[in-house]
Amino acid sequence: MADIFISYASRDLHRVEPVVRHLTESGYSVWWDRKLQGGTMFSREIEAEVQKARVVIVVWSPASLESRWVADEVDLALQTGKLVPIAVDGVKAPMGFRQIQTIDFSSWGGGQEPCLETLLNAVSHHMAGTTPETKEEVPRPAREINEASIAVLPFVDMSPEKDQEYFTDGISEELLNLLAKIPHLQVTARTSSFSFKNSDKQLSEIGELLGVAHILEGSMRKAGNRIRVTAQLIRTDTNFHVWSETYNGTLDDIFEVQDEIAASIVKALKEHLLGDVAVPEAQSCNSVEAYELYIKGQQLLARRVASEMEEARDCFEQALQSDPNYAPAMVGLADAYFLLSNSPGCYGQTPVFEAAAKAMPLLKKALEIDPNLAEAYTIRSMGRQIEGRHEDAIADAKKATELNPNSVRAWRVMMQSLVFGGDPKVYQEDIQSKTLQLDPLSRVDLFNSAGELMELNKIDEANECLTRIRQVDASSQFVDMGEIILDVTQGNYKEALRRFADRPELRHNQVGAWSLLETLTSFGYGPQIEQLDKLQAMQVYCVHGNLLEANRLGEEIERDAAEYLQNSFGAAIISFWHSLSGRHDRVLEILGRYIPDDPNKWGPLFNPNDFYYGARLCFLAAIELGREDLCAFFDRKFEERVKIMEADTAGVRTECFRLKAILAASRGDTETALTALENYFGRLPILAIEITHDETFKSLSQEPRFLALIEKCRARIASEKLAAFEAGLLPPAPALTSTSD
Repeated sequence: MADIFISYASRDLHRVEPVVRHLTESGYSVWWDRKLQGGTMFSREIEAEVQKARVVIVVWSPASLESRWVADEVDLALQTGKLVPIAVDGVKAPMGFRQIQTIDFSSWGGGQEPCLETLLNAVSHHMAGTTPETKEEVPRPAREINEASIAVLPFVDMSPEKDQEYFTDGISEELLNLLAKIPHLQVTARTSSFSFKNSDKQLSEIGELLGVAHILEGSMRKAGNRIRVTAQLIRTDTNFHVWSETYNGTLDDIFEVQDEIAASIVKALKEHLLGDVAVPEAQSCNSVEAYELYIKGQQLLARRVASEMEEARDCFEQALQSDPNYAPAMVGLADAYFLLSNSPGCYGQTPVFEAAAKAMPLLKKALEIDPNLAEAYTIRSMGRQIEGRHEDAIADAKKATELNPNSVRAWRVMMQSLVFGGDPKVYQEDIQSKTLQLDPLSRVDLFNSAGELMELNKIDEANECLTRIRQVDASSQFVDMGEIILDVTQGNYKEALRRFADRPELRHNQVGAWSLLETLTSFGYGPQIEQLDKLQAMQVYCVHGNLLEANRLGEEIERDAAEYLQNSFGAAIISFWHSLSGRHDRVLEILGRYIPDDPNKWGPLFNPNDFYYGARLCFLAAIELGREDLCAFFDRKFEERVKIMEADTAGVRTECFRLKAILAASRGDTETALTALENYFGRLPILAIEITHDETFKSLSQEPRFLALIEKCRARIASEKLAAFEAGLLPPAPALTSTSD
């Protein structure tokens, strides 16, 4: 006899399973229809189990409200006085069952939340106030693992020549992509699952590290045109083989083989945890050669090394020569163009607008061929960010996550589009934890998390993220980049320069260089930065008040202004240069089109990635030109922004102090402004150099505390610069003449 009977609709299986897990972990025995044995008289056994159970939990949902089976089970439970109802999706219990209080599970995330505690208390009450003898003996797991979760490990190359690794990896990745399209199934991303390639770890350990209940592994043998694929689905907690099968075919029908494997896996998962779901279909291709080139290109692209990404670009181009209508190859080529551009966060030196001009037509054509290609929306969102079409970028990112909720790349792009769109509630989004759940060993997401933690001044936790990257890949550039940012954050500029010198490849990497721009320019690396990006070099010269070099670059950039003014980022940097020269009317002329018509909206001027350059410059211009309407708008928006950041339960972000200082200085509140700037310097010593040449703070320029802060900043830079000189870390002497510091 089971303690608890659970009544629910089959479509709610994924919601019921976590409830069952918590109940069993609390020591209760649970009966639900997954326990029915083949040949059992369905209605007879159900009635018997309802009669024997001491508690009957019903899960009210849109599906269960329509189920006559649920209605009969609940009616019997109500008659015997042992009904405990819970509800999801905000539904109400049907007429006749509303006299019993229903526990709302609509917002339950699967963890230890108040609604779960209420349910456990209700169950305990119905059990006559007793707790099961085994309750305290059942240990709670250290980590919550979703039963409907799976990781696809890279298949093993069993070919005689052992030369098909890229192909077996491609099979694994394609199966992963197919499974990722299944609703309610959590699929670990490629980065994390492929970390265990050739690993000797036990599957149970891998399952724990990845946070999954199931693992799909297998092998492929290729001989000539024939292939044999073996796949098996394994539970990670018991190593039990849920399902295994061998498939024979040819390269000509590789897509049929993939579909057959995916269908078998889905069937096995349906029987155990998914309920009724559709089987996804593989992307069709008219050329085996095109498919091979595509998967080889994806393998190269995933390594995030510029030279290999150039090879990937060539593979995609060759794939399209073999099959001009193969949409995934179009998306891969567009992705390669963007990743090889000089956009911040990318890995090449091609001008970003040149890359966009090549990539966007490819994405347009890919979506004409396949309107449901999630990857195309993901990459197009990146392009629309570059074009300054932030609302369209957000819409594309949302579409991508709807089509493929397991796409880590889509969730990352979603976060970027929200940030670039100036949404102040982006900090309240749980996207970063979502990406780490799907890709727990991702170097990119661990690096991004480290950056967020640094912004919150949680240095120890940021170091833990970098340690996890090091454990996965000790040679990863993300480790060095993260440690460089940590050094800069803490004012250890000499050490940051040493790391930069030890990894020359970082000088050709926008992520690596951008993390050190301020320090590099202060220490004489201005010309090297110009080689990476003239626009960002001009920005840094402006920050340092070096108008001689800023004017030289500014006049050159102005000749191609149409290109640089295509998005808010370029427009803000050019406006920064004009602002330093007192051309505030020109600032509003350039940035005015980004000021939202609706005073309740935000927009790209409030992009936190560039410390709100656009909004700050517009605010200063409005003050200087006596535009009271704009002054009131930006004053209100900055105040609102500060309140949102101060209310963030994660902690106070460094940028909050900068905004508070700007707001207080504009209002004549000297004390508040100075205190905020001192806190700002305490978080980011190098960035305090900016306030020396920031006209927003000119009312503070003669204040002793302000002068002391500037002197403290300069002394810190001078000390670190001397140490760097003694360590031989400074560039040749001629480069030192390019900056004023």
